[in-house]
Amino acid sequence: MESEYKKMPAISVDYAISEREKNFYVVAGDFFWTDIGDWREVWANSKKDNKSNVIISGDEPGGEVMTFDTS
Repeated sequence: MESEYKKMPAISVDYAISEREKNFYVVAGDFFWTDIGDWREVWANSKKDNKSNVIISGDEPGGEVMTFDTS
C-alpha cells in the first residue's frame, strides 16, 4: 500500500474534487467539522485498530464510502 500511496498525486481533496465538480450541493449543518484536506487528515481523524491502521468499510455504522470519477 505504501508504494501505491507514493504514486498518488499530491493534491488536496478540495482541489481534487470540489473545485472540479460542477454538479454538487452544499447543505448547512450544526455538527462537528474538521477540514480533511489530505490522507494524513483522514488518518488523524479516524478510528484506529490496535496497530494504528484505519479501515473504513461500508459494513460498519458511519462507514459509508463514496467514490467519484474525477477524471
